[in-house]
Amino acid sequence: MAINPKNLLKNVKLENVEISIGEVVEEDDFEPMGPVPKPPYIGLRPWDHFLFKRYKPTYVVENVDEHVKNLFRLTVAGTSNFIAIAKNRLKYAYQRLGRDAEIKLGLDIEAPLTRTLIGIRPKRLADLEVVMDYILNEFTECVASIHSSNEQNHLDFESKMFHLGMLTLLACEVAEIPYMMLTEEIPQTLEWGFGLVDAYKPVVLVVGDFPAVDLLVKFGRQVELVAGGCYALDMWRLSGGKVKICCVQSDLVDFIRSGVPDVIIVGENGAIPLDVAKEANCKVLSCSPRVCMGLPDLTSLDEEKIVEEVEKGFGAIVTDFEKISKVAVDLAVGISTRRKSKLELKLPSDVYNAKPPFGAFPEDVIRNVGVPVVMGTIPGVVAVVGCSEFDVKELGFVVENLAKRNYLILTTGCTALQLSKVGVYDHENVILMGSPTAIAHIAGLALKVGAIFARLPLRGNGLAVLDYLLNRVGAVGLAWSKPDESLVSIAWGVLRSGIPIVVGRNLAVAGRLFLGDRNKLYVIDNKTKEKVFAPTPEHLLCLANDEGEALILISKLTMRPNDGNKCRNIKVGHYIELHKRFKGTLPDDLKDFIRCEEEIPPMRKTEILEFLKAKGWKETRSNIDPTVIPIILNG
Repeated sequence: MAINPKNLLKNVKLENVEISIGEVVEEDDFEPMGPVPKPPYIGLRPWDHFLFKRYKPTYVVENVDEHVKNLFRLTVAGTSNFIAIAKNRLKYAYQRLGRDAEIKLGLDIEAPLTRTLIGIRPKRLADLEVVMDYILNEFTECVASIHSSNEQNHLDFESKMFHLGMLTLLACEVAEIPYMMLTEEIPQTLEWGFGLVDAYKPVVLVVGDFPAVDLLVKFGRQVELVAGGCYALDMWRLSGGKVKICCVQSDLVDFIRSGVPDVIIVGENGAIPLDVAKEANCKVLSCSPRVCMGLPDLTSLDEEKIVEEVEKGFGAIVTDFEKISKVAVDLAVGISTRRKSKLELKLPSDVYNAKPPFGAFPEDVIRNVGVPVVMGTIPGVVAVVGCSEFDVKELGFVVENLAKRNYLILTTGCTALQLSKVGVYDHENVILMGSPTAIAHIAGLALKVGAIFARLPLRGNGLAVLDYLLNRVGAVGLAWSKPDESLVSIAWGVLRSGIPIVVGRNLAVAGRLFLGDRNKLYVIDNKTKEKVFAPTPEHLLCLANDEGEALILISKLTMRPNDGNKCRNIKVGHYIELHKRFKGTLPDDLKDFIRCEEEIPPMRKTEILEFLKAKGWKETRSNIDPTVIPIILNG
């Protein structure tokens, strides 16, 4: 059945971003239900196509249709990975805690994405099945588009990628909740690196997402338990620090080749170099049927028989969490001495200091940063995402310069650990959020800002929330690594939220940007109903060729139409200072971002005012109440 977007939006009250009361669900009336719970793809399609008009997709390839289909396939792979992780974690949480385990996380808004998109407040673990059903249904609808007789329009493929990205963020939130419930205590300090590993003990290495860390700790008191790669942070927090972090994803080859790990457990999203593992005579155990690697499935055998079979061969699939934990430990103990006596262990002694994973932002923390954000003393929020295969000094330079200017920097995954090599966590405002699934907490932070400071009801109000994020939340994503499936699926979800992303030259191979069309960068002022030129954010997805360009773009893209005069004054000041530093001049487009004299930084007011007047600048209205919903409704 076709859905008219006007019907979905008819209950949205535009003044002061208040939302009128929708249908109240009697059994759970924590908040009025908005007009768009469980939005089908077609229901949010108008928003996507509005973004494509405002931020025109710009391709640097000849065959656009085939290129977009390839990006779509990449996105499907990334989204399916996060769905699998969420299912796996939920399954193990059922085993440990029970399906009816109460969700108590000490937060007022415990699952902001779920509340916004699904319209429920999950009270027990089994309630998350409602979320998973929605994700799987919408995932199937989108994936079917790739069939040759179905979708033929490249913009609708782009739109479906955005929908898959949104599903990715939602799956990440589902994935985070069981781990938050299973985590008992997080140590106050985090050290990681090769130098922490006792190489001459039996060593079990976990690569990928493995929920049953508690079983490894229980059975593996006599072995060295270590984790590497994107989900090492989760293995560390679940074990209370008992599982050491040895390396990021890009260093796994060196760690395995060193001969230190005796047994490797491969979990979800656990990419390992099999040829290197064979050369080093490591044994490999997979806990997931999604990671078979040509290995025999020995799950039905008892532990002793599995150990015997694996010792004769290379590895096995063992999907029983208790069995694989016991087998991994027994294998490591049995083979460690004899195999390491034949190896010359060469392991660097590097140890790095990072911050423990922060996780979800409590509401009181958000309230404390609210005034600085509104006033511009915290000019914006920058989410740093991606894998670890990049020059960390370049990214560290960007983060360091943003931190000195009081931007709030949130990091995830391997990138988060990689950045500790250059000391960025010496700054209080650089926060390590967690593994890749912790992107849900960054998205949740943006939603909570609206709920707390604008009293924006989240429940089932997806479109109104998207409008709020685009026009009012000064957040920017930053990705410096090469593109992979997980990164692109996360990125499209962030972009659909109206949060721009700056990518480094490693991501130029993605072959597509979303650049602002200056004829479309308008909003409606709720106060006057007038159309107002507001080129903020100016782009949705843009490329930085070097560190200086990244800093310039980020300082500009944190601006939003609802910035107050003092807030815009500070943001413009950073933009000017960084542009002068790296380009040597005042920005040519400065007149678009200074709306009145009050927004001119005082240190260079005379110089800037003369520059603006030479460009034909005239004062325009500021302090508007922006929305784009009427533009969507009117085409």
